[in-house]
Amino acid sequence: MLFMTVAQHREIRSRVRLLSHILSHDLREQVRGVDVMLRLAQEERGLQAGELVEQAIAQAAILDRRIVALTRFVRQTDIEEEPPLAPLAEVLAMARTQAPGLMVTVVGDLSPLVPKVLSHAIGNLLSNAEKHGCEKPAAEVVITTKSRGWARKKLINVQVTDNGIGFDPRIATEVFEPFKRFDANSEGTGIGLAIVRQIAEQLGGSVSAHSGGEGQGATFTLEVPCGS
Repeated sequence: MLFMTVAQHREIRSRVRLLSHILSHDLREQVRGVDVMLRLAQEERGLQAGELVEQAIAQAAILDRRIVALTRFVRQTDIEEEPPLAPLAEVLAMARTQAPGLMVTVVGDLSPLVPKVLSHAIGNLLSNAEKHGCEKPAAEVVITTKSRGWARKKLINVQVTDNGIGFDPRIATEVFEPFKRFDANSEGTGIGLAIVRQIAEQLGGSVSAHSGGEGQGATFTLEVPCGS
């Protein structure tokens, strides 16, 4: 198989199902919280009851966002064993639709064939740059190719550098964990970068993050096998 063995693919899909189970438990906890608050609101009167209802509504909003995020996570990371290929130029064009307000500069060869599902991963990186960018969010996408191993497997390297808020270098691996949010001002779900990592791993590749610190932007490097 082009990207990974059947056993590897099944093992990763098993991990996705396990993660879905864990997240479902988290969502049930949110539901219980809303239920308790609404019951208390029914028993109380006056301002306190209003405050309880507001808290319940806020909990419900969180629950709604997490359900949507969980659905998106499962949908975008359920990859076929032989994913269809497309020219990188086409994949990148699809990815850019996820961040219409981002100024993007692209450097490199866009002719290699890559899995079409890569558009979700690159799109999430661009969307992340747009959400956490400065007043005029921008990103540079640098494309390179290289060979690895005795079989000289060809790899595509996609590096996305933004001018956003950056992050503490000590949490470079934590940014890919589901529902992790490090920007209190963002309304994101914290699932986008987790999707990027899951897609990269299922394609037999990897993703890493680097930042010089808060306010210094960030660079995300995505590397997966090419189709040709």
